Amino acid sequence: MPDCILIREIRAADAELIASLFQETIGDGGAAGWTQCAIENLIQENGFGFVAELKSAVIGACILLKSGDDAEILNIATDFKYRRLGAAHKVLRAALLASQGLGYSRIFLEVAEDNFEAKSVYQAVGFSKIGIRPQYYKRGTTHVDAEVLSLELNSFR
Repeated sequence: MPDCILIREIRAADAELIASLFQETIGDGGAAGWTQCAIENLIQENGFGFVAELKSAVIGACILLKSGDDAEILNIATDFKYRRLGAAHKVLRAALLASQGLGYSRIFLEVAEDNFEAKSVYQAVGFSKIGIRPQYYKRGTTHVDAEVLSLELNSFR
């Protein structure tokens, strides 16, 4: 089934589905604040990204921000029902290749310290930890540190 996953660029028409997907994953280490309007604005400004589709349904997404010579992954998520099919890895790889093709030298992201599944995906493609943002993510009444990761795109293949 993973071979049936199609990766394509994000379109403004995807904003509502992506906002819903991002909101569903907040409790699983995702970032808060992703509204349809925020995603539409990001796509129209300096944002870009990719979605993973399975049978025409959006099952994953990765959204990035252009920042000088670098790019930053703002959020990446996969629908709970479709995890372990490789969608996150595929949208991440598309994002990295596109960033490389656009001439970016480095890519950054933050990930919750306890989000081991996401960290394993990032480590598999070569991201390394460069810092910590203490108590960055809020989970109910507690806070979790974020690890800041980076990847030099000239080393990505």
